[in-house]
Parts: sequence; structure tokens; C-alpha cells
Amino acid sequence: MVKQLSPKGKKWIAVIVLLALAVGVTSVATLGVNHTNGAARVVERFVASFNDKDFDAFCNCFMPADQQTLKKAVDAMGGSDAFFEQNYATMFSGENGFTEFGENITLSVGNMKTENQKLTDGHYNGIDMASMNVSSVATVNCVITTKGSLKEVSENIIGICVKIDGKWYLYTLTASKSADATATDISSK
Repeated sequence: MVKQLSPKGKKWIAVIVLLALAVGVTSVATLGVNHTNGAARVVERFVASFNDKDFDAFCNCFMPADQQTLKKAVDAMGGSDAFFEQNYATMFSGENGFTEFGENITLSVGNMKTENQKLTDGHYNGIDMASMNVSSVATVNCVITTKGSLKEVSENIIGICVKIDGKWYLYTLTASKSADATATDISSK
């Protein structure tokens, strides 16, 4: 049974759904990976954890301060099974304008390129990273492919990863503003 969420809880889950849409369900393809730090690996871990429906691993991809908030929100909605069920239903049901993918939906990540970013007086893009104990920031540019029995869509994604106490975490994942998604009808393949 899925519990009803407060508006604040729904907003948090909506953010998670958008992140999850950007990244993952069954296989992780990392062909062409050429990275020198762990920032790209946190994106890979995020995909794998979502693919495996491993909520603890999923939470561990986010900054420690966000992990507790995420766990509370998921507990309020009925636990990790309900979390994944709701995310899959929202992501792939055709609601919110998402393409119908059909059955056996998988996501993969590839063509990953990592670039270290400069912190200026503890800030990155106007965000105070020093207050979060961030020592490094890196962007991970990659291609996320969503594939089902009916459609396949590839989209360029930018992940911002942060390093706290020697460990990399996801800060955000967004679609690249400069690239369009490409869709292929594969129902006859």
C-alpha cells in the first residue's frame, strides 16, 4: 500500500523522478569511458543502484545531508518498493509527456567524459560549496539511452558531482541544453 505524501514530499519525489529518468534501469554500458577520477563512477553507481532497485546503494550516491531526507520521504511513501514502483510508473507510463517505451525498459550510460571544475572562494556557479564541505566539483557529460520494446531514446546528460571527505556524490543530473534527444521506433526490430 502506497501512502499519500505531503506536498513537500511530492516535490522531493518529483526531483528524484527527474534524476532517475536521466539515469537508470538494467544495463550500464561504459564504452569509451575516459575519466581520471571517481565522479563518473558515482554516475555509474547511481545507474546500477536504480537498475537493481537497491535503495541503500541509490541513497549512497547522494550527499550525506540529502540521504536522511530521502530516506524519510521514502519511508513516508511506504518504503523502497513503493518508491521504485512509483518512479517506474511515473517515468514510463506516458504521464508528464514521457514517450511510451513498452516493456522490458532498460537504461544505459555511455560516452562519459569527466571535467574537473574550479571552485572560486568555495563557490561553484554561485553555489556555496564550502558550506557543504565540498573539496572538488566535476562535471560528467554522458549519453543516457532508454530502451524498451517499442522505443529507444538517447539524450545528452550533464551530471554535477561533488567530493566530500574523499568520496564523490551526485549533486544533480540534467539534460544538456545544447542537445536534443533522438528517438527510434524499435517495435519492428
